[in-house]
Amino acid sequence: MLYSRKELSDKSFIDSHAVVQRYINKVFPRRKEFKKLKWHELDFLFQHMKIMKNDKGEYGFNLLEYPEAQNYVLYCIILIYGTSSFCIDFKQKVSDYAGVISSKRKAKHQSFFYKNLKEWFDEFIKGCGPYYSVMKPMYERKIKELLDLKNKRAINSHTYINRVIYTKACFFHIYYTVRLYYDEYNEKFDSQKIDGYDVYGDIYTYSHVLNRHYFPYMNKDLTATMNNDIPGIDIRNLPCSLLMMINLYSHHKHLDKTTEYLLYRIKGNPYILWIKYGKIATLKQREGFEIRSFYKCIEQRDLDKYNGTNDVKIAKEIFIAI
Repeated sequence: MLYSRKELSDKSFIDSHAVVQRYINKVFPRRKEFKKLKWHELDFLFQHMKIMKNDKGEYGFNLLEYPEAQNYVLYCIILIYGTSSFCIDFKQKVSDYAGVISSKRKAKHQSFFYKNLKEWFDEFIKGCGPYYSVMKPMYERKIKELLDLKNKRAINSHTYINRVIYTKACFFHIYYTVRLYYDEYNEKFDSQKIDGYDVYGDIYTYSHVLNRHYFPYMNKDLTATMNNDIPGIDIRNLPCSLLMMINLYSHHKHLDKTTEYLLYRIKGNPYILWIKYGKIATLKQREGFEIRSFYKCIEQRDLDKYNGTNDVKIAKEIFIAI
């Protein structure tokens, strides 16, 4: 690894140009060097390669031709063609860094999308490894809910098929985001000592909160609540953001082994953060609190937890209810 995720995110535009040149000089003479790069390094490199031009003003790299860029390109295609109509729509007018995308490029993107999403999903559904083993049950629950909608005739067969494809694409997006964050970690978690306890944000934390509370079109009519844009919560740094929220809470009310949830009011809206104490199987039986979920409260059983509490301000627009 040449640079950490933080080092790359801190680079200025001029610094980035020099860094990209260093990567290109290192990996292009020996393509096997690509395999040694972490996901955040590949993401950084391909972000810049796709917009680099030669002396004639022509784009110098077509990432569709680089097998090493497969995951990055699929991630970008999902962002470009995803819609609020629960589908990946290759007929709509869309643009990218080069302007409006032509019909010819759309056709190439469409072919790439279906081929590579299938290849990825064939591996994903096996449920192997630290990421897929955690995310596969989440995906299966989502599909079961969609099937229930279809069986109840709340959606028709055509919509069901489109939404299954859309859900697969969203889960690839989640996988890409979570792996981009954790790939450089030897152990896939963030932790902080709070009130004498080890508190962990891990792959489960990140995947669960994203898939249940940050994809409104995937979750339309399903049992999920959507979080707003929340002060203090950096979606690209979600586990550490949630650890910070717990730490701030603990300054006013301490944790103990029976603590199951923490209550907040953020920009006037109620939010609940769920934690669970015990041995964490996915973290080699480490003992401590695992962050399980964080979402905006809309159901009465959650709202009832605020009865008899008092609000204490901990940051701008952020209060805890204790």
